[in-house]
Amino acid sequence: MNETTSQTRPASGGTSQRRWGRIVVRSIIIVVLILLVVVALAPALVSTSPVRRGILARVNAAGIGTVSIDAWSFGWLSGLHMEGVTFEEESGSAFQVRQLTMSKGLLGLIGAKKTFGDIVIREPRAVVRLPERHGPAGTLDQETEGRDVPTGGGGESTAPSRPGDAGRPAPAQAGPLHVPFDLSGTVRVENGSIEIHAGSNTPQRVEGVNLTLTVPSLNAPCRFELTAAQPESGGTLKIEGTVRPLQDGVLDPAALQAECQAQLVQL
Repeated sequence: MNETTSQTRPASGGTSQRRWGRIVVRSIIIVVLILLVVVALAPALVSTSPVRRGILARVNAAGIGTVSIDAWSFGWLSGLHMEGVTFEEESGSAFQVRQLTMSKGLLGLIGAKKTFGDIVIREPRAVVRLPERHGPAGTLDQETEGRDVPTGGGGESTAPSRPGDAGRPAPAQAGPLHVPFDLSGTVRVENGSIEIHAGSNTPQRVEGVNLTLTVPSLNAPCRFELTAAQPESGGTLKIEGTVRPLQDGVLDPAALQAECQAQLVQL
């Protein structure tokens, strides 16, 4: 008697599909993990000196001035820290900050209502250089050149000295701007100073500038308190009040609401 046995082979197509499916899932998981690692390390990468120098080189290439930062560090949770921030213009005006910190990390700036926590600006120093207001005898300085100047006598005035000024349109004024986000936090300025140079005149200095600005929301009144001292006169000025930057998410300089009180503490 002859017995016939039959064997069934599994379908190779189904096995191949399952194998390729597992490969695709594993590949997606690996790519997602790599992206998560890159995102997590992004602040640390940006904080390195080569990346900082590259970013500052691109900023300085714009020609608006020269920016330098001795050190900075970013973090998703650890906040922002900068040391030795300097901005200089070709005119000689400059702005320096010894240290700038922000308590909230980058995650605080993500969401419907963003918060920056506490921003502290320590020892900012501004040097402002103004152009000469009086030119040589018989000439017009930068303040009067191109304007109608009385001739003395009949009260008539001369035509604009710059060609094309008569037909030049007036500069457009800034209109309302919609701001699609909100912010909250506190800003503090500690021990700032301002030095103003106007030609050959004696520089005017303001020292001991301290500011506290509390921002519950850009659409709510923000309270501020400012104190400053004038060394030459020995006076100390204190200004406090509120300002509301936005109205229902709209920034309109013409409708800006502010209240303040000024007090001369000492003469």
